[in-house]
Amino acid sequence: MDLYCEAVRPGVRLDRKIRQELWDTRVVEDAAEKFPERNRYEKTLLYHLTKNEDDYKGAIKRLPEGLQTLFIHSYQSWIFNRVLSRLVEDGWYDEEREIPLVGFKTDLKDARPENMIQEILDEEGVSQEDFRMQEMSDLRSEGSYRRAFADYRNFELHAVADDDLNMSANKMTVGFDLPKGAYATVFLREFMKN
Repeated sequence: MDLYCEAVRPGVRLDRKIRQELWDTRVVEDAAEKFPERNRYEKTLLYHLTKNEDDYKGAIKRLPEGLQTLFIHSYQSWIFNRVLSRLVEDGWYDEEREIPLVGFKTDLKDARPENMIQEILDEEGVSQEDFRMQEMSDLRSEGSYRRAFADYRNFELHAVADDDLNMSANKMTVGFDLPKGAYATVFLREFMKN
């Protein structure tokens, strides 16, 4: 819940202010009323929590199924990316290596990436069994494997234009293809660094 309500889209000052107030005060009733109608998912979560304090699972169940699944996959991706970042910081590079995308059936044997996954789960206070999602079985995730590195194809830069959200900035649209299982967000983050 913290991650969802903490996330801020660049350039949306009202959202940022409401999210910051929610983060600081933890008063869900105020935030539920203050969010504009376009923030229907935030409002849905917060209205549920207003009536059912600490029922985070119930709040998530009120969201569309696709969005619920996206939360699980995003968390798995976040863990994957933390492991990969640690490996790269340590000088590890194996173009063909696959890294586990953690789930309740992932074999965390005594290998370096798997040990890092276990460390991250411990830091987060999460276990592999949590991915079984006993009370929300349609969101369960067994886990899988993803290549650590992926090649992009068909990279295109499109014209620069005024940014609709940040009036003093510009935006550029890019296009590219990635293989299945590769994360566009990671590719774009690396692209923006350089």
